[in-house]
Amino acid sequence: MGISAKTLYDWKKKYSKICKTLKRGKEVVDIQVENALLKRALGYTTTETKIKKEYDQVVEEIVTTKEVPPDTTAAIFWLKNRRPEQWREKREVEQTTQNNTEIDEFSKTILKYVEDNKK
Repeated sequence: MGISAKTLYDWKKKYSKICKTLKRGKEVVDIQVENALLKRALGYTTTETKIKKEYDQVVEEIVTTKEVPPDTTAAIFWLKNRRPEQWREKREVEQTTQNNTEIDEFSKTILKYVEDNKK
């Protein structure tokens, strides 16, 4: 565009339409990447066309269909990000007690046991 990065940042702050347009452009690319990742995770079929030339003339056109198998890494990445509650390795578990005094009493008992056995 012929402008510095600082100018662009200033324009984004000053003109909300520029900021919104740039965000929309990013969303389009994000969707394309999501679709490509999903396609890779599930596997797909593609066709390749090779053209054989002799003396700048097409002699033969070879069309090949190829199966691209599902990619395990892409599937894991997809699942961990789309369904974290089921697929993330680190899960957050909340532990609560009905009565904090039970923990306090238990802690006191352990501390007393440790103190007694130090002597």
